[in-house]
Amino acid sequence: MKRGLSLQLGGLALAIAMIPAAMADARIWPEDAIVGRWLIASRDAVIDIHPARDGGGEYHGSIAWLLDKTYKAEDGPERAGKPLLDDRNPDPTLRSRPLIGLPMLTGLKFDGRDHWRDGRVYSSNDGRTYTVQVSLADTEHLKLRGYFGIPLLGLTSVWTRVQTLPNP
Repeated sequence: MKRGLSLQLGGLALAIAMIPAAMADARIWPEDAIVGRWLIASRDAVIDIHPARDGGGEYHGSIAWLLDKTYKAEDGPERAGKPLLDDRNPDPTLRSRPLIGLPMLTGLKFDGRDHWRDGRVYSSNDGRTYTVQVSLADTEHLKLRGYFGIPLLGLTSVWTRVQTLPNP
């Protein structure tokens, strides 16, 4: 019996010792910690996240850089060399917008601790808009979770902070 009690107390001591490490992961970030330029996981675009112009406490993001900025010859002679457009947008009136400068993230609101929630992310790859929440893994890595319905039914992408735009 003594041995069982000893093992239980040892396990309890280990659990208590791990509390500071777990608490270190639960950082409280400043509201503007996501502001900056972020290289997306596929490394073919940089998104500039900034406060909303109206100052309403929301954060938005737009495409600041693309690895491929123009259409290729295989896209047809009428498009070759011209800037990439938002041609997969479900709204035909928006399909002529250039991708660089395109709003991609809208409506992110800081929860006061460690998440920016209630936003939307637009994917120019498929023309769909998803609900999004953002958190920081650390000062240099952002985790963006896009989903339909509930966060469990989504995907997480890790972005890396960049100070300058990559060379073409």
